[in-house]
Amino acid sequence: MASNTFALPSSSKSIGLARQDWNDSLQAVLQSFYGSTAPGPSNIEIEGVQQNPIPNGLIFRSANTGVLYIVDSVNNKGNPVHGSSLTVNGIGSKIVSSLASVDITKLEVGELFKTVGANSRMYMKSSNAGAIVDIGLPASNSVIASMLSSTIDLGSL
Repeated sequence: MASNTFALPSSSKSIGLARQDWNDSLQAVLQSFYGSTAPGPSNIEIEGVQQNPIPNGLIFRSANTGVLYIVDSVNNKGNPVHGSSLTVNGIGSKIVSSLASVDITKLEVGELFKTVGANSRMYMKSSNAGAIVDIGLPASNSVIASMLSSTIDLGSL
């Protein structure tokens, strides 16, 4: 059994093997299925039966991308890195060194990413075609703080 495999042993297993399965399963959960490949049906076994599809809610941390994924067969956006029902949707954003370093083909639609440093900005992949939107810019026809000539002291009212 791999170190990132979850198995609930069947009653036909010996106590020693069942205990090993149990210990390995706890380690997999503790490490959030950390590894270079996403867990598949062969990594989730309940009483000797591989689970296909993988149960919703499983958390996976990729050693390759450093990103946390969750299995969600309903709300996933077709993850281009690991496929299946893994998604970053609803988890958060990631930090990249620069906009030029982003491989847009590895992002889901709606995924957020940030650049930090001299040009700290937040961006979002807005379409499957690879469009990126700078969501740090105010929308057109909106009012931002620098447009206000003075502030109002509500304490004096």
